Amino acid sequence: MKIPQLIIKLLKEIKNQFLNYEMVYKPFGSSNLQIDYHIMNAYRFQSDIDLMLILNFEKVSKDFLISTYKKVLNEIYILVLKYQNEFDSIKQYPGMIRIKYKQRIYDLALIYRKNGKNYTLDNMFDTLKESENDLLVNKVKKEIKKRKFLKETLIFIKTLSSLYRVYDYRLPKGIFLTFLILEVYQDQKNLEWTIYKTIEKLYKLLIKNLDVKEITLQSITMKIKFTEFERKAFASILKNFLKQKKGTNIYDK
Repeated sequence: MKIPQLIIKLLKEIKNQFLNYEMVYKPFGSSNLQIDYHIMNAYRFQSDIDLMLILNFEKVSKDFLISTYKKVLNEIYILVLKYQNEFDSIKQYPGMIRIKYKQRIYDLALIYRKNGKNYTLDNMFDTLKESENDLLVNKVKKEIKKRKFLKETLIFIKTLSSLYRVYDYRLPKGIFLTFLILEVYQDQKNLEWTIYKTIEKLYKLLIKNLDVKEITLQSITMKIKFTEFERKAFASILKNFLKQKKGTNIYDK
């Protein structure tokens, strides 16, 4: 998916401002594997394009990682505000800045590199976490591109992913959820029943894996970044959905 010139101009300004941190920007995963999720006008919370703004924090003391991170993110937000009359909307989160522009959503995720690994702030819990690995993102996108599934399935992926906005605890992010849904859809071939069966399967996985650090789906191993308490809290939410059986209308939630 092509990035608009205005967004590119903004990214270059941000990069120039933070040369002391050797900032680079790039899309998550390979640009050759970008997937256009902009389908119909489905109301959704996830972005069309995820961009990483990567800083070199090797020289930043451990005690000042979070404070430096937040300071840089706030300065980037001020830069983005210069274009507020041209963008549809701008919103700052703990680990990123979201821009809506010409009916598309662009997430600028701030990531810092320390000890050879990439880290960011979790947008729900405001805590440090390791950023998703590029190789894993690419592997998932290759799997998705192999499959020919309907537009309604993509809408379902986006809609179910957005449910976390309703609650204090969110669904497992992006990669994990996408694979789970594709796995269920393979068997069900029906959108409404896929919704119920995905929630059911996710609930069972949560209960079965309350204390594990990683889980494997379709030969891809993913780290689980939520605590046991968070998993139990989310499992109780899913259980309430399951009580509504097949009639669960996910789009009204």
